[in-house]
Amino acid sequence: MIDHIGFPVSDYERAKAFYLKALAPLDCPLEGTAQMVPGGPHVLSVCSAEYAFMELDDPTGNSGTVTATSVAVATGPLAGQTFDAVEFVGNNVPLGDGSVTGDFVWVGRACNGDALENPLSVGDIAVVRRGQCFFSEKEANVAAAGAAAIVVANNQQDTVWSGLRIWDYSDPANPVLASTFNTTCSADPEAEGCDRNGTYSVHNVQVESRGNRTFAYVSWYWDGMLVLDVTDPYHPVEVARYLDRSGPNDGLANDFWGVYKEPEIPFVYGSDRNGGLYVFKLKGAGSG
Repeated sequence: MIDHIGFPVSDYERAKAFYLKALAPLDCPLEGTAQMVPGGPHVLSVCSAEYAFMELDDPTGNSGTVTATSVAVATGPLAGQTFDAVEFVGNNVPLGDGSVTGDFVWVGRACNGDALENPLSVGDIAVVRRGQCFFSEKEANVAAAGAAAIVVANNQQDTVWSGLRIWDYSDPANPVLASTFNTTCSADPEAEGCDRNGTYSVHNVQVESRGNRTFAYVSWYWDGMLVLDVTDPYHPVEVARYLDRSGPNDGLANDFWGVYKEPEIPFVYGSDRNGGLYVFKLKGAGSG
C-alpha cells in the first residue's frame, strides 16, 4: 500500500485519470483522493489541550483571528481566549506570517458526503472535527462552501497517543490484546523533553524473528526509530532507538514515517519526513 502520498498537479481530473490508468496493471486502486483548492483556506490544527474550542463550547457565535500558531477569539462567549495551533504546511495553502479574521462556524467532520452542521458564509472560518478523512479533503469541502480559513480541532479530549498495541493470535479465532507499549511522549506529550504539539503515534512496523528472539522495528514520527524485543508479547522491551532532536535536517528534528527491514541482514531503512532516507546498522546488545 502507498499511504498518504500527494502530488501537486495543475489539472486534477486529468491527473487522477492518469494515475488510475497507471496503477490498474498493479491492481492498486486509489483508496481516496482530495483536490486542493488554489487560493483556498489554510489548515491549522488546534492542540489536544484545546478540545474545548471544538465541542465543550460551540465555536459558532464567536469571531476572531487565526495565524500559523494561534486561534484568538475576539468576540462571543469565548472572547479573550487564545488557543495554540500548528499549521499543517504539507497539505494546505500556507498561511505563513499572515492571518485570517472572521466568524468561527462549527461545521462537523467535513468529509466527502458529510452535510455541514452549520451553513458557511463567504469569509467565515470553518471549525471541523479531526478524523475520518484527510485534512486536504476537509479543506476542499469548506473552501467550496465559501470558507476563508479552516481550523481542524482534535477529536479527543485527552492528549494520549495510544501507543503500540501488540496482539496474541495463538488462537486465531480469539485474538487477545497482549500489551500496549508507550514511549514517554506518546503516554504524556506534556512530559519533560516532549512537545505538546508533536506527533507521537506509530506509523509503520516491521517484525522479524532472529534465532529465538522476535523484534519489531517501528517508525514513531517525532519519537524516532525504535527497536522493540517482542519475544514475550505481554512484556515488550525497547532495546534500541535513534532520535536526534538537535535539528539535523535544516533545523528540523527527526520525523520518521516509514521503516523497512530485510530479513537476516543487519540494516534498517527509515524514511524521515524532514531528512529523507536513513540507513541504520544493528550492532547488537551492549554495543553503545
